Amino acid sequence: MNKHPRGSEWRKWDLHVHAPGNKMNDGYAANSGEPDLAKFCQILHDSDVAAVAVADYFSLDSYFAVRQKYTEMFPDDDKLLLPNLELRLPVAVNREGQNVNLHLIFRPTLTKDEADKFLGHLTTEGTSGATKTRTTCKDLATSDQFNSATVSLDNIERAIKDTFGEHAVHRSERPQHVLIVASAKGDGIRVGGNNGIQRKRLLSDEIDKYSDGFYANASSKSREYFLNANRLEGDEKTVPKPVFDGCDAHSFEDLETGLGKHITDSGSHRNITWIKADPTFAGLLQTLIEPDERVAIQVAEPDLKEP
Repeated sequence: MNKHPRGSEWRKWDLHVHAPGNKMNDGYAANSGEPDLAKFCQILHDSDVAAVAVADYFSLDSYFAVRQKYTEMFPDDDKLLLPNLELRLPVAVNREGQNVNLHLIFRPTLTKDEADKFLGHLTTEGTSGATKTRTTCKDLATSDQFNSATVSLDNIERAIKDTFGEHAVHRSERPQHVLIVASAKGDGIRVGGNNGIQRKRLLSDEIDKYSDGFYANASSKSREYFLNANRLEGDEKTVPKPVFDGCDAHSFEDLETGLGKHITDSGSHRNITWIKADPTFAGLLQTLIEPDERVAIQVAEPDLKEP
């Protein structure tokens, strides 16, 4: 039976939401000393957002905890929950020297065994301390390790191959398992312009070429930039790619004020991401084919007719 008989229509998606128990910057109030997953899942369920990517740093523990709790609470609900692995690259391309954040959004059929295998193969470039220990993401344990770990694109590629097979690293096959979404905000790559160090511009282009899409806000010119196939340095051409926004919630206050809502206060500017597709992973993949027609970042629903 088709769960979405109306076909492709504009729906709210949020592809960047952190959950209680998050490995870094967890601002969610606990319930009897434990992550309050029931409250989190209730807010997701009551929202008008059709698809949510549950993010965590160097770990997918919170995604699996949320998925289990949500299924227990709402067994007949068809809201799409996606695993979002947030990583930090060992390169900085902005003036502040912030490492670039990269997100891996996996298909919702990802199993716990597959996730553990991937994290066990994903080697970090080193954590802080006298020895700069290189370990896998699965073996990260302390707050200091999570806060200082970085991973390279080469190691991400190797973990994809070791987990899903040799074919999975081919650009035509990789999106069947995982989408790579780079930040084009303050903790991400630069958007356009001729200023800056040549090496950093080239690094930005390499991350751009590796990524399937980007996080940016509507107040920037990011969407127009990443839809331009002539955006790279020199004469090299690339393909138009989708741009998304997300509430990036780290607390219940963030979640209640930002999920599926337009935010412009306290210096923060986040808008609503609309995707014209069924709320499925296949629907998300459609944005790679038609990034201009399938994605909008704005307050009102696109094509909404005035009464």
